[in-house]
Amino acid sequence: MKGTVIVLIIMLMSLATYGQTRHGLVIGIGEYQDSGWNNIHGDNDIPIIKDMLIKNKFTNIKTLKNQEATFGNITRSIEHLIKTVRTGDMVYIHFSCHGQQITDFDHDEQDGRDECIITYDTPYLNLSNIKYNEDTLRLRKHLTDDILYDYFMRINQKLGSNGKLIVVNDACHSGDGSRGDDEDDEYTRSTPPLDVIYAPPFHYDHTKSKPIKWTYISACSAKGKVYETKQADNLYHGALSWALAHDSELWHMPLNQLEITLKDKIQQDIDRINREDKSGLKKNRRQTPSIESTNKETLQLF
Repeated sequence: MKGTVIVLIIMLMSLATYGQTRHGLVIGIGEYQDSGWNNIHGDNDIPIIKDMLIKNKFTNIKTLKNQEATFGNITRSIEHLIKTVRTGDMVYIHFSCHGQQITDFDHDEQDGRDECIITYDTPYLNLSNIKYNEDTLRLRKHLTDDILYDYFMRINQKLGSNGKLIVVNDACHSGDGSRGDDEDDEYTRSTPPLDVIYAPPFHYDHTKSKPIKWTYISACSAKGKVYETKQADNLYHGALSWALAHDSELWHMPLNQLEITLKDKIQQDIDRINREDKSGLKKNRRQTPSIESTNKETLQLF
């Protein structure tokens, strides 16, 4: 009897010690090392997303802002998450920055392009300034969806069947993986595609990859644009980031309902800037977010 009691006490102590920890990594970039990239307002999203995570009991939150959000710092932060998380934990990763499409070299994309996160130190390249003998190395700082997928799969393996991985991508071209670079539109986070004709210095073998269990919220389609809107705090924010952070009802509704509600809320915000636009361009801006998940009918965001 005494032995049984001791075993029960040890089990209870283990449960208390190894309860779910909620980890957050929030990346926001508004200014870039290479002046070729337009400055945006991705860094403004960091405090509102961090506040949302705190309200949802996240205790281990790391932020990377502007010059902190280099390719190396982002990948090291994700590697640290992989080492830190335990079975049953929850992980939330948020990107607010530029996105870009580049040539897909391993032929795993239907449209022939990989979607990329543009980190603080990603060089601005186009067909007119690429030097084929040296820019293969510079392309290493494009954080492609292939690289991210491998990281997310490793996190998912650590979390196990009772854990939860949430990735929110408030950047252009995020539907498959991306904010923007449209010189005619002050509100967008989109960038022109980069089509290159040489083999890159990296290759990822996805033949052994398995589908990962996650919730992925993209701000737009793979070829779509992401818009920034001026909000009640008198700052510009990504429309998706603002909607998620400032409506607590969204956090606890089924994901299929969340997807519909986000589309309505974001388009209402976009319609507002269409009405307020004094440029004379009369743009019919649209932004359609989407959610990928294993079970959208019953799962909630948090």
